[in-house]
Amino acid sequence: MDAPMNNDRIMLTNSYLPVWCGGGHLTAPEDFIHADRMIPFHVMIYVTKGVIYVTEEGVEYSVGPGELLFLKAGLHHFGERTIERGTEWYYVHFYLDEPDEKQYMPYERATAQEQSGEYSLILPKKLEGLSGSDMEKRIEELDAYMASGHPNRLWFAGERLFRVLSNIALVQISAGESIVERVEEYLTEHFRENICFRELSGAFFISYPRLAARFSEEKGMSMGEYVKRLRLHEAAGLLRSSLKGISEIAMNVGYQDPLYFSKVFASFYGVSPRKYRMLPRNY
Repeated sequence: MDAPMNNDRIMLTNSYLPVWCGGGHLTAPEDFIHADRMIPFHVMIYVTKGVIYVTEEGVEYSVGPGELLFLKAGLHHFGERTIERGTEWYYVHFYLDEPDEKQYMPYERATAQEQSGEYSLILPKKLEGLSGSDMEKRIEELDAYMASGHPNRLWFAGERLFRVLSNIALVQISAGESIVERVEEYLTEHFRENICFRELSGAFFISYPRLAARFSEEKGMSMGEYVKRLRLHEAAGLLRSSLKGISEIAMNVGYQDPLYFSKVFASFYGVSPRKYRMLPRNY
């Protein structure tokens, strides 16, 4: 059965903060089935181990490691399948002063001409592939802060939760463009720089192994190989079109070691950069 398109989604706006009303990190001490209930607050569930099974308005969800689910206030949810002992998850309970959606411009369609400054984001029903990602770290940090006993934690709870929820919602804005396409665009723009692929995966809210696998599957090569080809193609163009020295060209395209650059270049093109520069040119 397909999930409802609208009435199970939660709208976040920039005109007010969410109200934290509970949260924490739990490990199931024994097998159990999710409670049968209808509650006045929203629930965010993020699983780190095992699988949580919950049905909301007739739609069953299984939430595994690295997966996140939102349950909406006022909708009936309950468990039908056993959640195993040892399952671990983070949860957050929060209120939102739900507005009339017509009063808000969706953030992705907002323009510089909008004067109200009131925009909305729709939280996704479920997200996957977050294990080891920057998003997972944000959730862990939020939980640690709220459990810290800091005297001002309740004052700042809404602000911190708003940041987490906003980043979760913003992931969906580029849903029409695959994450691989967005990473490819980033690499094409920044290939001359020193790129840490693990840190890059965090910026796109996906774990490094998952991003690496998806990139290789869609592009037929690793991210490292993709960057190498961009660098060497630009280096080849500079060798043909400029009088720059080989060391300078190596630095220009992102290689700090000219000897290593020459070795990689020769392996890719079959000749050294110096010999490549001397080859006859075809116009």
